Amino acid sequence: MKQFVNIEHFSKWFEDRYFSNEVAYVKSLDQSVLMSTAYAENVLNLKPNCSIDESNLALILPEVIKLESRLIKHKRDGLVMEKLIIDGVPQITYWIKRQIIIGMTLYFLIEQSINGEFTLKQIISPPEKVKKVNYSLFVNFNEKEKSVLYLLGNDINIKTIAQTLNLTESTIRSYITIQIMPKLNDLGYLVVNREDVVKVAKTLKFDKEIPPKLVEKIKPLTLLLKSL
Repeated sequence: MKQFVNIEHFSKWFEDRYFSNEVAYVKSLDQSVLMSTAYAENVLNLKPNCSIDESNLALILPEVIKLESRLIKHKRDGLVMEKLIIDGVPQITYWIKRQIIIGMTLYFLIEQSINGEFTLKQIISPPEKVKKVNYSLFVNFNEKEKSVLYLLGNDINIKTIAQTLNLTESTIRSYITIQIMPKLNDLGYLVVNREDVVKVAKTLKFDKEIPPKLVEKIKPLTLLLKSL
């Protein structure tokens, strides 16, 4: 656990560690923001001396406090998944929550993990080219199709997709083959199998925005993925 003599000592360290466009902030155990990067302040509304509540990030605070209490009890840092509302859009965000001491007071230093934007596979693998042959503006995807594309884009297998959407595996396969693949082809992407669908789903960023009907199925809202 990192320790700092006082706020001034920590402030200099914080400013040296993070760029203004990175997402990082420090909060007390009573959920009051001590310090934040410019991005966290302007986009997430996490301003110094403000209290974090459901109006900031649409978090369910009792769940957050319960999880953080576990980290404190075991004196561990953690990689945490949280479902937030950012700019009105539901998002799954990954944070690294670190315990630090400033003076004699315990705080949480919270920074966005790279898992929030990329997977390790996407980082270390070269981008795969998708052949584009034509384009149409008249292709729309319904909520169920968007849900399937979102889950496929996040590397969820067919069995789990079927369980999540309360459908059979054969229904999901039919959705992909009969409804989704023709629409992707109409958009100009040459797709002939499920692997192609996954590539295009990521190319079109279907894996980033959670369809509203799928949001309710993602529980709990705060989940400790790994102790650090």
